[in-house]
Amino acid sequence: MKRCAIFLLCWLLVSCANRQLDATETLSDKSVAPVNAEQSGLAAVEKPTAKLEEKKRAKLQRQHARKKQKRFDVLASDAPAREFFMSLVAGSDINMVLHPEVAGNITIKLKQVTLEEALKAVRDVYGYDFLRKKYGYQIVPRKLQSKVFRINYLNINRIGHSSTAVSSGQISSSGKGENTSGSSASSSSSSSGKVSTVQSTQIQTQSKSHFWNKLDNLLTMITGEGEGRKVVVDANSGIAVVRAYPGELRNVETFLEQAQLSLQKQVIIEAKILEVSLGDGYQAGIQWDTFGLGYGGELAATSHEVAGALESRVVGELVDKTVEGMFTFGMNFTDFTGVINLLQSQGDVQVLSSPRIATVNNQKAVIKVGTDEFFVTEISSSTTSTSTTTTDSPEVTLTPFFSGIALDVTPHIGENEEVILHVHPTVTEVTERVKDIGIGDDNLSLPLAFSSIRETDSVIHAADGQVVIIGGLMQTKQETKTAGIPLLKDLPGLGRLFQQERDISKKSELVILLKPQVVDSDQWKDDYDMLLERFPNLLQ
Repeated sequence: MKRCAIFLLCWLLVSCANRQLDATETLSDKSVAPVNAEQSGLAAVEKPTAKLEEKKRAKLQRQHARKKQKRFDVLASDAPAREFFMSLVAGSDINMVLHPEVAGNITIKLKQVTLEEALKAVRDVYGYDFLRKKYGYQIVPRKLQSKVFRINYLNINRIGHSSTAVSSGQISSSGKGENTSGSSASSSSSSSGKVSTVQSTQIQTQSKSHFWNKLDNLLTMITGEGEGRKVVVDANSGIAVVRAYPGELRNVETFLEQAQLSLQKQVIIEAKILEVSLGDGYQAGIQWDTFGLGYGGELAATSHEVAGALESRVVGELVDKTVEGMFTFGMNFTDFTGVINLLQSQGDVQVLSSPRIATVNNQKAVIKVGTDEFFVTEISSSTTSTSTTTTDSPEVTLTPFFSGIALDVTPHIGENEEVILHVHPTVTEVTERVKDIGIGDDNLSLPLAFSSIRETDSVIHAADGQVVIIGGLMQTKQETKTAGIPLLKDLPGLGRLFQQERDISKKSELVILLKPQVVDSDQWKDDYDMLLERFPNLLQ
């Protein structure tokens, strides 16, 4: 009986131990599950990163392979061409195939060159061309070859036109047709009895883009004509087929690479159009010298005056020292905040518009924000007579007038990422003024347009990311303010005795800030890779 009790006790202890072990195993499995899930997520994170690392590794291997190419000396004196080329790869694992027409003799002496450098030297002197294939190198004689070039460019003809004119009035001529011209003003009339406009200042700018029309002639100039040479350009498919000698094909390839590199350069132009209500101490205009002169900076003036006080300035070497009581600048303004803060010290600044536009090299970009309103620009009358009455019928011509902000910019991007801009900003404010015009016995009240225009047309230079300032476009507004005793000033008939009117003159200056920023195609790729590294699940 005692043995049975001991047996039962042992059996119970073993059973409890097994259950505890099962519970422990279950708990262990559960605790491992989150770790596996976490590792799975980590693998998902590392997957795009691994691809990027693999690409970088392959790129480094290619660069290392180029650097690792063996260098050797080459010495040949009137050696047969076929034997010379085969001797270059003798004893190596590099394959070389010779065209059956390869013939002639070669004399050359080179020190410490790679295989490709030796082949290029022979090609430049003797004309034997080489092609790098997957299996090795192919040597071909100097003969006509055909090659297809792909060109990424729009098949469009684009024409841009910009014009700024200042009219001094109109004159009429009743004599013979005549033409007169002068250095500051010109007028012309071509027939008697005509009315012509006197232009005191006029600037016209045209930009044309006819890339495909000129490409055929440009490639023909590179390859030359005759001896079976041929150039065929298909603008719709973006392909150029050139048949020429190998050296000429290389020149065509170099030209197209440089042309596309220039044509595909892109610039983002940020603009701020500001209205500065001048303070009491700045009624003569904004003191531009405080932006640079006297603080170690310099103003580079490139003004193109159109009329009156129209003037543009480019901020060149700007504040180089710490401005006491303000803030610290570098050599140049690279953002709008610093300029706006300085402008606020001379008046109230109001941002009228903040356009931002991207365009490619030498292509005009236009921003237009506003409304078109129709006003009467011409009125004539026609008389209808009957046996009893005569009726005058007025004929009115309506013309749209733009009121708002327009900005057209044409950039040219240089080799050092410096930008030359043709800028034509226009700020137009059109209001309505009623004119009474008598026609016969009738009196017509016509709504006519009264335009207030501030514009400038200039060509300026800026570095990549530098802020360009165009200023000097001032305007004076007359306002009438009424003040009086409340209630009493509203009395009919007697109210004017308890109020006063005062004419106030307000001066404001229009300031345009431009910042061109060149977009590098490689920079987009670097930013994209960095984005994938930081957010690997972004595209999933």
